[in-house]
Amino acid sequence: MNLFTELLQVSLGTRKKLSRVPSDKQWEALLDESDRKAIIGVMLDGLERLPTEQRPYIDLFLEWIGLVLIREKANELHQKRARELTRRFLSVGFRSCVLKGVGTALLYPNPLRRQGGGYRFLGERTQKGGYGMDADTMQGWLYDMASYGCALL
Repeated sequence: MNLFTELLQVSLGTRKKLSRVPSDKQWEALLDESDRKAIIGVMLDGLERLPTEQRPYIDLFLEWIGLVLIREKANELHQKRARELTRRFLSVGFRSCVLKGVGTALLYPNPLRRQGGGYRFLGERTQKGGYGMDADTMQGWLYDMASYGCALL
């Protein structure tokens, strides 16, 4: 089995340790591949679970932690924006649900470590009649949603 798969298993809690200690070059490749596959945060969970003697060299370990901290901060902002948009929808008569991205992050053991993407909202009008906003307001909303990287389905 390859080291990437083994580290993923450690990250998911189905394996205790790696079958061998990776070389420095192999650790660098694991970081690159984890980042490319957008699971760098999930894989950090595995690094933290590994026995000390199997962890990467300190500079790479700190780099990995730093990259994950940046993503955690971005995810905090994504969660805040999703809450804001949900409140805005409700204020004009729409119940909404975040379908993917920020919404599914809550299913992860460490939600802030999930690599984020865009937003997808499912909306339902809670009252009959108009939408409670004029065309200019709606245009502003669409602009805000686009700047947040989200779509209303």
